[in-house]
Amino acid sequence: MLTGKSRSEFILAASLNTATDVILDRRLLRPTPKVFFRFVEALDAPPNPNDKLRKLLSTAPPWQ
Repeated sequence: MLTGKSRSEFILAASLNTATDVILDRRLLRPTPKVFFRFVEALDAPPNPNDKLRKLLSTAPPWQ
């Protein structure tokens, strides 16, 4: 452990940093409250089940 973090913690932190950079590079959006509420609902809703999702969730990650 070079950084004092587990592999999962390192990957999560790297992903978060990259996502933050990408989001901050985009222009600021100012949706109406109604549009924002619909956006948050879509993020919170579970994904529709499908074969690709089932396969992904049943496959062990390569680091295990």
